Amino acid sequence: MAKNTLLDFVKVKLKEKSAKKSLGPVVTVSREFGCPGRIVADELAKQLSRRKDSSGRIIEWEALGKEIISEAAKEMHLSPKLVENFTREKPRGIFGQFFASFSDHYVPNDIDVKKTVANVVRFLAKQGHVVIIGRGGAVLTRDIKDSLHIRLYAPVEWRVKRAMEMEKVNAAEARKMIDAIDRERIYLRNVLAGETTDMSLFDVAFNCQELGVPEIVAASLRILELKKII
Repeated sequence: MAKNTLLDFVKVKLKEKSAKKSLGPVVTVSREFGCPGRIVADELAKQLSRRKDSSGRIIEWEALGKEIISEAAKEMHLSPKLVENFTREKPRGIFGQFFASFSDHYVPNDIDVKKTVANVVRFLAKQGHVVIIGRGGAVLTRDIKDSLHIRLYAPVEWRVKRAMEMEKVNAAEARKMIDAIDRERIYLRNVLAGETTDMSLFDVAFNCQELGVPEIVAASLRILELKKII
């Protein structure tokens, strides 16, 4: 976040919250690896921050992704990198926990880390005016009436080319990254949902090979208008 820290942003939201009882609004952006999730979220938050709400006020929206991990890390007194790793990994099981207990350093429980990240997502979503990138946002905020859940996808070949450009790797390495990260994201959604999730979790899906960021953002804004969220 360029201008304010996440803590400053939350303080502002808490003050705004005292004036209303409803939860949200919130937008979540889920994406296959290689799709421009952060770019879409940033532009969507920028456009939403220029609009007036029903009371005629202009309220700032924020796009949050890695910031959520940083906040969870602060709460658990851990490094953001460690928290990020725990959200991606499958449980270590009873033997992993047993051997970790002999470590000279504090090793957190998988479930505790995932719960903390989920709690941060829920808290921010309830305050409203946030675009949450990944982190199981669609699963965690489905009960919020004023919400829109976006899915970004694209053919593998398109994503391979984009991954090669972003990560400076060859095609084979890009494919391995796509497979690994897609699996991690699916796993996280399933863990948070307590069941296997599918596309019905999302309100709208955009093919990033066929639609650019401007079209995706414009369509999303129109849907938010039609749903009377903005």
